[in-house]
Amino acid sequence: MQRFLHGRLILALAVLAAFTAFADTSVAAAGSIGGTVTDAVTHEPISGVPVCATVGRFHDEEERFCSQTDAAGGYEVGDLHPGEYAAEFLPGTVGMNYVYEAWEDQHVWVSAEDVTVGDGPVEGIDAELSEGGEVRGTVIDALTGSPVAGVEVCAESKISLYVEEGCATTDLDGRYTIYGLETSSYAIEFWRRPGFLTQYWKAAPDWKAANPVDVVAGEVTESIDAALVPSARISGTVTDAITGAPLADIAACAEPITEPFGECGETDAAGRYTIGGVAPGSYTVRFFTYDPYPPALYTGSLCAEEPAVITVAAGQEAGGIDVQLMPKFFSPDCREPAPPPLAIPLIEVLDIWSRSSGSVAVKLRVRQAGTLSLVARTAIASPRGRRTAVVTTKTLPPRGTGVRIINLGLNHPGRALRRERGRVRARLAITLTPRESDAFSLTSPVLFKAPHQPRR
Repeated sequence: MQRFLHGRLILALAVLAAFTAFADTSVAAAGSIGGTVTDAVTHEPISGVPVCATVGRFHDEEERFCSQTDAAGGYEVGDLHPGEYAAEFLPGTVGMNYVYEAWEDQHVWVSAEDVTVGDGPVEGIDAELSEGGEVRGTVIDALTGSPVAGVEVCAESKISLYVEEGCATTDLDGRYTIYGLETSSYAIEFWRRPGFLTQYWKAAPDWKAANPVDVVAGEVTESIDAALVPSARISGTVTDAITGAPLADIAACAEPITEPFGECGETDAAGRYTIGGVAPGSYTVRFFTYDPYPPALYTGSLCAEEPAVITVAAGQEAGGIDVQLMPKFFSPDCREPAPPPLAIPLIEVLDIWSRSSGSVAVKLRVRQAGTLSLVARTAIASPRGRRTAVVTTKTLPPRGTGVRIINLGLNHPGRALRRERGRVRARLAITLTPRESDAFSLTSPVLFKAPHQPRR
């Protein structure tokens, strides 16, 4: 939660500055929200607490207006248009060891009571903040033992969705402290550091396997340390097998031998790609293409048919993983001639769009009856730098020809999408097979509407 709050706080301040600079003074907003923030035990005022008023929080177009408490604990968030606002008190975002609170006395953002703002000030929106728990530790490089700065460390409750998470960033000595945590059992995640693999405490690979860390409000939990493994990379170029021209916007994905999907990269204008964030291990590399190129696996040469296995170690780059893509209905000299092209394609993708639930709908025109199978890979890149690949396989029962709409239920679109609010850009690569001898591929950008969920 705190990572959202910190980013959204900066964005809100920027929006507020822009609004102040460019707003038409003839229709300037006159409403405001004000109050006092104190310590729940000592009842002393607390200065420097960020306070934000959020409008449109359950819609795509959300706006935030923020201020800070003064030496007497007072604050005023001004220039508000009439409407319903959620008032949030965010001490953890500035390193204060108080638990997050939303008005009135709510510790979950989604439960915040609305404050109705009209043309004048609304006073008495106060908060008494309780002391939180702290988690401290050190992060080092697993290969060199050196401290790693710039790692975002987040604590997320393993017990309830309704316990706000907290985050911190490691300093030059690799140390961090997460403030303002409620009493709960947490999964501690070490992430968002380029060149290193994301992991949980005691090197757990994911949230489900994360070792719980018990935190008590008012106490400090020490030595929650991590040794991060440097990530590997796979790189190469993609060209046209006939002309030698570089091919841009081709998705290249490293697929672990024992897993259904892995990390992805995309070729640039020169046909070059780099797949970063790869864990040590063995991979095949799959290329998701567009017409007139069929999907391809890296085989090591144009005439080889079996996929080549690439093994990488921590911190290593496997370069030169180049592929030449043969356009449909052409064959290299070492292969049998391909059948002549069909005058009318058996299947066409007419449209792709995102539903508000986070799923994807694909509109097809099918010209041959029978079973239709498809594999869809979605590479989601969140505004916070995370990339998540999601694979969906679906087999449709036999039906006649005509236009069909297929819903791809991305039941686990990855934390990159789940943690976002608003819209997230992604690239969808689908392969449709109406029969064994034919396949149709398409890569298309998709603008996801992140599903409305309680912030975690």
